[in-house]
Amino acid sequence: MTAFGFLLFFSYGPIFQGVNGIRIFASTIGKRQVFLPLYLIISGLVIFLLSKIQDKQKDFNFGMNLIGIILVLMPVITIITHPMSSNPTSSNSRTISPIPSENNSSSPDIYYFILDAYARADYLKEYIQVDNSEIIQGLKDRGFFIGDCSLSNYAFTRLSLTSSLNMDYLENWPGTYKPSNTNHNLVDGLIKNSLVRQTLEQAGYRTVAFESGYKFTSFSDADYYFAPNNNPLFLKALSAFEAMALENSFLGGLKRFSLFKPLLGWINPYHEKYLREKYIIDQVKNIPDIPGKKFVFVHLVTSHRPYIFNPDGSLLTDDGYFINNGNPLNNEYFIRGYRYQIEYTDSFLLDIVDNIIAKSKTLPVIIVQGDHGVQSPDRFAILNAIYYQGQDLHLYPSISPVNTFRVILTKLELGNYDLLPDYSYFSNQNKSPFKLEKLKGEASQCRIR
Repeated sequence: MTAFGFLLFFSYGPIFQGVNGIRIFASTIGKRQVFLPLYLIISGLVIFLLSKIQDKQKDFNFGMNLIGIILVLMPVITIITHPMSSNPTSSNSRTISPIPSENNSSSPDIYYFILDAYARADYLKEYIQVDNSEIIQGLKDRGFFIGDCSLSNYAFTRLSLTSSLNMDYLENWPGTYKPSNTNHNLVDGLIKNSLVRQTLEQAGYRTVAFESGYKFTSFSDADYYFAPNNNPLFLKALSAFEAMALENSFLGGLKRFSLFKPLLGWINPYHEKYLREKYIIDQVKNIPDIPGKKFVFVHLVTSHRPYIFNPDGSLLTDDGYFINNGNPLNNEYFIRGYRYQIEYTDSFLLDIVDNIIAKSKTLPVIIVQGDHGVQSPDRFAILNAIYYQGQDLHLYPSISPVNTFRVILTKLELGNYDLLPDYSYFSNQNKSPFKLEKLKGEASQCRIR
């Protein structure tokens, strides 16, 4: 009885999703006001019937123990096999020519800010009703070049960062990334140990990174690695795991009652993300104080779903912004939620830039870049801002991320890289990430497509 009661308590969520939409007589079971009392009645009936079982107890216990063993083996197998699938193979490594590792104090620090899903200004204005011209002009006034026609090279983060941090297209790595491959984790090694990072470290740069919430952009082996120390026992809201566990349990049925939400700490299931982003924004201002020349990689997701920030940086509590596994309830919530994220990101961006420039002994290189846009009609239109020690790099409006470090490293005399054509490739991240479809033409025209 205890075992079944436990099972029923924690199976509420999956069962509710499974029967969602099924109709009996004139009622829809998938409505919580119908499903909840029905679930309680059936659960009580099952437990009552179990209390009457006597002669089959031995067989029943054996069956339950067998199920328990299987449930334990499943995560054990996952733990054992995960490192094998996620670790890069030897074919993922890139070889570079040795560079004298002189710690020249006059060499500029290099900051690479990835603002995840931050779209281009014209897209924001037309489709999200956000006018960020003040931020764009502010960057220009500080000496930034703005790629007014920049497009990302790929449609999602992993492939986009693989390309930009290795200064090349995936099609130029033969054999490894076949269209039939469905495991996009294959590129993780190329992101963490990229050609750009190797080149800079061999030139005497120290790598500085932050925990991003994504394993493939959390460079935990960096010379300086910063991560918040948030003890889940003392959080004011549920952690992501706790929220998931409660959502799938019987308590998930009580979520819609406003009385229970604060009692359960159900303020926002992405509170850990909120604290992490706040931590990065606060700590990045101290990075110029680290001695020596630095390559600073910062992956911020304040502009990426789940949408959890108000424009003033406070925490959103309306679950319509993240109710569907981190996705908004509908398009109205999407537009408003994404607008809030952009407005919040804009509120701290110039302050961070000013702080870095003011505290740097040598004028730094600062790259502020979206890894992709947000959604159709142009998921590729991105923010692309480059500051090079206050100098003009003679860049062009449609420069894409694959060429960013080709320009920077050549200018720093850490290699001689010719510019590549600026192409964009679409692929389905979940089904066939390496089945790449090249968009027609180069990014020579500034247009939403």
